[in-house]
Amino acid sequence: MGFSAYAPRGGAGGIGAVPTRASTVLESIGNILAFPFKDDALDKSGNGQVIGAGTASLITQDPAANPDDHYTYDAQPMLRCTATVGFVPIITADSQAHQVPLSEPLSFGFFYYVRSATGTPEFMYSGPSAGGNTCNYGVQRQASVGWRSLGGGGVTAMGDHRDITPFGRWSHIVVVHSGSRSSSHAGAFYVNGVEVWNGNLVSSAPLSTHDFSFNDTANATNSDFEGFMCNAFVTDTLLDAATIKALSDESFGHGSPYAPSI
Repeated sequence: MGFSAYAPRGGAGGIGAVPTRASTVLESIGNILAFPFKDDALDKSGNGQVIGAGTASLITQDPAANPDDHYTYDAQPMLRCTATVGFVPIITADSQAHQVPLSEPLSFGFFYYVRSATGTPEFMYSGPSAGGNTCNYGVQRQASVGWRSLGGGGVTAMGDHRDITPFGRWSHIVVVHSGSRSSSHAGAFYVNGVEVWNGNLVSSAPLSTHDFSFNDTANATNSDFEGFMCNAFVTDTLLDAATIKALSDESFGHGSPYAPSI
């Protein structure tokens, strides 16, 4: 009997039905920044965080029109990351909510897809407009050593993990920092909702002159990678493992793909 002879299972998310979110946690975790790109909206918390420089190229995916394109499970808009000059969206220093004080914990993350990279992709960054590794927070995928957290004291290697975050595949990333970030402090790194590293992160250095940028440091005019980002967030809360798993599942629209735990 052919597959077409079977009727779709009833209910949202069944075979042949329109998929629904596994959860709706992104906008309910006390975000400083919530960037699900729904309805082309940057700020879901009403705190006035707006793109002040660069270009936020939001792509509304149309699988029927672009069958070779990559898109989220429910075809929601996403940020296009490109090497085209001027496409690094920046929240300038006059919008300061992203400048999380050193006494506060910090969690940030995103859902992303890389087609190709030409350098060291910087995915989220809060720091000086001059760029560099001395900043409040950020995360990069370095070509030779894998994932690194950025801070006021430089960088912290969080393990290679390129085998579970390969190009050409969607991945969900979260970095968490404990409070008292003025010195070395506890942190953890999650891939697809699973903790794959924990240890001490270097100190943070928030300043009132710091900008916030997606897909590169704030001094850049173009990204080091071609791809997409969505479901990005920053919160001054130390998220627990269950919430991080829910965020990952929400991004994938179902249970997250396997990532080995530590």
